[in-house]
Amino acid sequence: NLTKKSDIRTFFVFSREECQMRYIQIYFGNILITFAYACFCVPNNILNGGVTCMAIILANILHQDIAVCSTVLICALLLFCFFCLGSSRFQGSVFSGICYILLFAFFHTFALPIRLPVLITVTIAALLVGLGYGICICADATTLGFDTIALYLHKVFPSSSVSSNMCYINVLVMLAGSIMFGLSALLKGILFIGLQSFIMNIILQRQQRKENLYDLED
Repeated sequence: NLTKKSDIRTFFVFSREECQMRYIQIYFGNILITFAYACFCVPNNILNGGVTCMAIILANILHQDIAVCSTVLICALLLFCFFCLGSSRFQGSVFSGICYILLFAFFHTFALPIRLPVLITVTIAALLVGLGYGICICADATTLGFDTIALYLHKVFPSSSVSSNMCYINVLVMLAGSIMFGLSALLKGILFIGLQSFIMNIILQRQQRKENLYDLED
């Protein structure tokens, strides 16, 4: 159960070396995610059904600025993380959120957009984002996206996987905004979500096997 440890251990239980490695993992995971978003997804109009997509939908419905809707969603997810996923994952998520904001701004400003054939672009972007999400979750953090809800669903329903939960949520968001996004964006988004979830699942299953082995040794 990927949420079990976050329920019982807090930031103060980690050794200094564990803390350093944990935050390095979160930082590296966000490098992969923000590089993919800034250099592949944004220039090629690839949507993944995440918080930004939800913010676009809400902005159109409520006639508000996208940035305002996005900020409200992130703050709500941060509170949800604090109350439902434990203090350890909350602290990791705060650090992850700061990394995301700074790294995305850096890559969006200085990195060149990468334009390749659609299938190659979607595949590379989904690979990087899936790896990034997996690394952050394994480091007991979230990206303050819908992985927060996916982790909670896994906590309540242990038989469900985090990657599958996140896939369902993202697809539902994409379908909800299909009229706004258009058919091309919808198809690219669903392909992206499927590949991202597949990569995430590989990372999280590998982590689960390591934790199970560790528990047996104890």
